[in-house]
Amino acid sequence: MARPRALGRGLGAILPAADEQTDKRSAADPTTLPIELLLPNPKQPRSHMNEEGLASLAESIREHGVVQPVLVAREEEKYRIVAGERRWRAATMAGCMEIPVRIVEGDDRNLREIALIENLQREDLSVLETARALSALIRDHQLTQETLASRIGWSRSRVTNTIRLLNLSDRIQDMLEDGALTEGHARLLIGMETDEAERIALDVQTRRLSVRDLEEYIASMNEEPATTDHPGDINIEAPRRTSSKRVRLPERFEKASRQWGASVKARRMGESLSLTIKGIDQERFVALCAILEANAEEIFPGK
Repeated sequence: MARPRALGRGLGAILPAADEQTDKRSAADPTTLPIELLLPNPKQPRSHMNEEGLASLAESIREHGVVQPVLVAREEEKYRIVAGERRWRAATMAGCMEIPVRIVEGDDRNLREIALIENLQREDLSVLETARALSALIRDHQLTQETLASRIGWSRSRVTNTIRLLNLSDRIQDMLEDGALTEGHARLLIGMETDEAERIALDVQTRRLSVRDLEEYIASMNEEPATTDHPGDINIEAPRRTSSKRVRLPERFEKASRQWGASVKARRMGESLSLTIKGIDQERFVALCAILEANAEEIFPGK
């Protein structure tokens, strides 16, 4: 499964205050601590550690040592791991007595941001682990998506799209986590009814459909229902309509809506057109209403 793209900037560019504090503690020259003084972090973004991967890393550490220092924060007489718990666990498996660390300071939010950024830079998180970490930071520290995006060096739309993956059902999230679906597949399922999305997801898995295949299917869902004699094919019939026909949206608009995880359909009924948008959040709903209001005279002339 594809990992999120790594950040292009270092901690110093994103969190200068934290880096300045770190510099005061000779962060450029990491210190070494007894391995038993380190404590795992219950709020770390990474939720799953592959045992086989840990064993392989432990073997590498036996031969080469811990190359990348673990980020830690002082907690009474010990040190809580901010980022690098996998290295610490592997070093423990390898029988190390000491481990190189980089000591950082900051409040809870600051340290959680550092942990998230460090993991993103190392491409250590799955997309759902990233989504949960982003959501937790926003929830626990009353941040806006725009503020958080600025602090971690992402666009707001990327933060929004990643978090929206958490709106998928547990079953689809499990398929994404297990690699049965890619992030591209999952984004296309956002906004659909749960039963429909799960049926399509299972068909994607069974038939090994590409993201492009799924895009084409979703684009055809507004077509008149068709039957198939091939078992296992996607065959979810749209409601039968005798007086309406699908109106094809501009390709650029269709691509943009899929990128935002929305489902947009247009149909003609006699002389009237209907436009249905599913899957947008409150923020985008308000923005859409504002656009309609600002352009009301042009869109609804004479009304």
